[in-house]
Amino acid sequence: KTCFGQIPNADFENWTLQVNDTTPENWSSSGFGASRSSNAQSGDYSVYVWNWYYYGPGYIVNGDISNGGFTKFSTHVGGTPLSEKPTKLHGFYFYILDDNGPNADSAFVNVIAKKYNSSLGQPDTVALGRLHLPPSTSWLPFTVDIADLAPGIDPDSIVISFWSCLDNNCFCDGMGDGNCLFFYVDNISLELPTGILPIDDMFGKFSVYPSVISESAEVQVPKSDGSVVELSLFNTLGGCVRK
Repeated sequence: KTCFGQIPNADFENWTLQVNDTTPENWSSSGFGASRSSNAQSGDYSVYVWNWYYYGPGYIVNGDISNGGFTKFSTHVGGTPLSEKPTKLHGFYFYILDDNGPNADSAFVNVIAKKYNSSLGQPDTVALGRLHLPPSTSWLPFTVDIADLAPGIDPDSIVISFWSCLDNNCFCDGMGDGNCLFFYVDNISLELPTGILPIDDMFGKFSVYPSVISESAEVQVPKSDGSVVELSLFNTLGGCVRK
């Protein structure tokens, strides 16, 4: 079962291979200026985007944008379901400027948690996070802080997009091949406000057998005061893999 709040294909391991395009499953892209890379932070693949034809920024965004009109700040297309407001987006990246001339460009990450407003007939932005990332020639972790713009209102979906640069004012050197600003991304995850029980507290209250787990385990939950107990399993990268 997919864990609460996780992003589909967040490690970019699954891809849809087409004749003229390569797109990570559950994601959409700019077409040109976006592709798969075997230079991964972990696993087999990562995704990368870049400026193509000198001034066209490449991007990827979770969800479907086939209805068109997607921009960096769109809320009407794209996104995947999410029912709890996240506080942070984590991931890994590197960013190579290449032949962009003397410009001090940066990669751009945009996170929009949205909720459909039936009165207005359009989504409202209920949480927002943005981050500029500087050049790096090796994988580095990054964190996007997500501001709560509408306390008490939970989202119904989230739009996460990665861009080779902020806008159309970033250019590749006119003497080059027209490709630059290569932005690689891998292993992203959302941090939710639900919190994680410290491991010492967990084993003080729960019984887990066997103590060295191989293929399966039995977890005995102590009697509670009627509250709901939820158990999730996380991998070493902080990604929730089972619930």
